[in-house]
Amino acid sequence: MKRTIRDRRAADPGAPSTRPFARHGAPALLLGALACPAATSGAELAQSDQPGATTGPAASAEPMADAIAIAGQYRFIGGDKERQALLDAIEDVIADMNFIARPIARKRLRESNLPSAELHLIVTADEITVARPGRPTVSAPRDGSTITWESPDGDEFQVRHRLVDDKTLVQEFVGDGNRSENVFTIDGDRVSAATTIEADRLPKVLRFRMTYRRKR
Repeated sequence: MKRTIRDRRAADPGAPSTRPFARHGAPALLLGALACPAATSGAELAQSDQPGATTGPAASAEPMADAIAIAGQYRFIGGDKERQALLDAIEDVIADMNFIARPIARKRLRESNLPSAELHLIVTADEITVARPGRPTVSAPRDGSTITWESPDGDEFQVRHRLVDDKTLVQEFVGDGNRSENVFTIDGDRVSAATTIEADRLPKVLRFRMTYRRKR
């Protein structure tokens, strides 16, 4: 049964996000990452009034009976090197766009994909949640089934979360003319977040990677 989850909170342009480059909307949603100090801490993320769309980290989540290695709370450690690599990748993608479209694409891609200060990956028996402070939180069934998710800007996406194994989590967004994928992989106490963004209005695929370390 298809579910629709709507997040009514306003998007915070200076916080972490994962939403793909929209065909007509403002900067994205949550997946990629976000930088800059977040508007709120992870523990203070507001509770959504929609079923299944909680925006707090793990406060209300029931712990898993089976331990999932990648579940946990992480801090961004990629620093200026990874931020600059993202900015360079964006410039490469938009280089062939015309002078009108190029600054618009640059702004949207930067705002929605700069790394967040924190990343929370929550796995329960039924659901997987990806949360970033200051950004809408996305939850989807653990079994990999697809839900319809509506961003604060009113754009609808087909969203799917799936565990490849206990060390790899894949988050997918498919919208009108665009697709975004975040692959989270843990190695020791570090999580690598590899993001791929494809859009009809982008001349190239945007790819970048951010690194997070488990909070002590």
